[in-house]
Amino acid sequence: MFENSSKESAIQKLLILYIFKSIDFGLTNSQLTQIIMETELMNYFLFKQYIAELTENALVTEDSNSNNQRYNITTKGMQTLNYFISRIPYATREKIDFYLLQSKDRLVKDTQIKSNFKKISEHEYAVELSVIENNASLIDLSISLPSNKQARLICENWKKNANSLYGDILQLLIK
Repeated sequence: MFENSSKESAIQKLLILYIFKSIDFGLTNSQLTQIIMETELMNYFLFKQYIAELTENALVTEDSNSNNQRYNITTKGMQTLNYFISRIPYATREKIDFYLLQSKDRLVKDTQIKSNFKKISEHEYAVELSVIENNASLIDLSISLPSNKQARLICENWKKNANSLYGDILQLLIK
């Protein structure tokens, strides 16, 4: 019984490593959780245990320099995956590949376009907007607004239109 459960946990850890290899960029905790839950690869509590173990064993790194923690596969993790990849059932790898193909643009956009706001006082909200590419900030905007509604609307519109707004801002500044 223990041998079978140990084998199953090893395969599930390999699945997590396979996701990192397939996506080829760091994922936030919420993005990784979403992938695991939407593909029904394992339950949430096992996933949290496995990601902690992978991090502890230096197969995955956790970068907390930004507002969200990001996980990345390490060289050691990649070597381990390459050595044991045949243990992951082919159908499961195909399922992950298909999901990531369908979701990659959304995941990249979530990683590169940031928007959040916080309440400063009763009638003041600070909005922070940014676009990041190759770990470099292309634009950072800080805006002070009088209402929660305006702050929320600007954050939503930035998430939807950041690329075109960034271009528009550049054109306005170049004129």
